[in-house]
Amino acid sequence: MSTAQPVVVLENVSKSYTRPWRFSRRGIVPPESVRALANISFAIHEGEICGLLGVNGAGKTTLIKILASLITPDEGRVIVQGIDQAVDPAGIRRLVGHVNTNERSFYWRLSGRMNLEFFASLYRLSGEVKHRQVQRMLELVDMTDHAEKRFMTYSTGQKQRLAIARALLSDPTVILLDEPTSSLDLISAGELRRFIREKIVREMGSAALWCTHNLQEAREVCDRILILHRGNVVANVSRSALEQEVSACPVYRFDLGPCSEEQLAAAGVLPHSFRQQDNGVEVELVVRRQELSGVLERLLEYHIPIFGFQPKEMSLEDLFRKLVN
Repeated sequence: MSTAQPVVVLENVSKSYTRPWRFSRRGIVPPESVRALANISFAIHEGEICGLLGVNGAGKTTLIKILASLITPDEGRVIVQGIDQAVDPAGIRRLVGHVNTNERSFYWRLSGRMNLEFFASLYRLSGEVKHRQVQRMLELVDMTDHAEKRFMTYSTGQKQRLAIARALLSDPTVILLDEPTSSLDLISAGELRRFIREKIVREMGSAALWCTHNLQEAREVCDRILILHRGNVVANVSRSALEQEVSACPVYRFDLGPCSEEQLAAAGVLPHSFRQQDNGVEVELVVRRQELSGVLERLLEYHIPIFGFQPKEMSLEDLFRKLVN
């Protein structure tokens, strides 16, 4: 655990909402209460990137909205820099920058600079102070050369950068990023991850909550990982602890010649998955590295052709299944 002071503290935060009338295959379904978050407690420390992982419907976006003071929890407390959200929600909004990458939240016919000037006014910045802050943010995200162009002409990466600049206008203590790389290509996504880690967190000293469903991205950029599953915290671990969890039982994908599951079982090989292919089968085995040579020997002993094998990266779903079970 980090020795830095906690910037954000959540204590037993819960949130439910009512799902309205809807149609299903079984007919009309009446309104029902859905538990989005259940007694969530954790802290984010100064200079830390905390990854928030979960599949769709896990409660990530609800948690982000609560931290951004867009919605209020049914139970529990949210404290940012000592300010209780229930007492001073406006004070928390000044301390939290929400990187909303929804393009519809910008004015498409206005330039990038005009967009930032408008949102700066909402933070009650005016005159020369507003001008300097907007220019500072444009320089920070390397958008000065594109500042006078209309937002509608921007590439996806440029729109993402402007969204970050907007979130930083109030010099927030905490940055909330809700799947910021979801629509970016590999190069742009890598650049954005480096920018957040090096510029925003390391140089500016902000804390960040990075919401994603990409396990590899979280392992690359985050210092600590918080995993949500059906509104519950199933893991709150450091990056090194997560690496140990992922590598504890590695999965290998084997391309084998024609064979049956019975033949594999006779060889003492019990596949995690078994799929027929045109020229053989593809199987996945949960096996430790030191046991790999023994698996190969048994396959050859039972005359099962081996065309190739390679380690398979553990998916977020596999990790969830392991943690939940």
